[in-house]
Amino acid sequence: MEVGGGGTTHLGGKRDRRRLALAFTLTLARPRVESLARTRARARARASGLPAGGAREREGTRRSSGGPFEGLSRVGLGTMLFGTTTDREEAFRLLDRAVSHHGVNLLDTAEMYPVPQCAATAGASERVVGEWLARRRKTVARDALVLSTKVCGPSGEMEWIRGGPERVDARHIRQAVEGSLRRLRVDAIDIFHVHWPDRYVPMFGEDLYDPSRRFVQAGAGKGGGGGGALS
Repeated sequence: MEVGGGGTTHLGGKRDRRRLALAFTLTLARPRVESLARTRARARARASGLPAGGAREREGTRRSSGGPFEGLSRVGLGTMLFGTTTDREEAFRLLDRAVSHHGVNLLDTAEMYPVPQCAATAGASERVVGEWLARRRKTVARDALVLSTKVCGPSGEMEWIRGGPERVDARHIRQAVEGSLRRLRVDAIDIFHVHWPDRYVPMFGEDLYDPSRRFVQAGAGKGGGGGGALS
């Protein structure tokens, strides 16, 4: 049996035809075999006390060992679209699947989510997560999850968040924490970060502002780059 360059199969005799028939039969049977294997894996998982996904589906979320976040799943679930393109029902389905089926225990959100950001939806992602936590209180232990959220950095464009923060300071951090705790319906946040730092040049300064050019044009230097000295 030969396969031509264009993918054409040439049958040279009864043996080749039998091989082709066998290959075709195996192709048809493969979904059934895989389905049977998944069924057996689920049965083994139930017997061992693992969630229905089984050990194989949980391989990508094995817990890290050592350090301050020992036991943290290597894969986290981001919630950036919860409340816009991902509605509440779909968000609940994703949360259930990630946490109960795949063993994910890191949930990441932010006070400015979802995106694209606007005044009408600000904080919606945290509210969706908070409602899910409240509804799953009996089946998902709060201590089994790691909640991560963020305070906005300076932004003159998002005036609906504390008038558009001018800097990350104690007042803005305190108000952000209080708002996130309220929306998430919890009494503690496990990981709290600054979404982006104070910047004293335009946000994408490398494109909009290159100080070395001023000096080059003035004849004071030959060239330069971000973070480097002029020579």
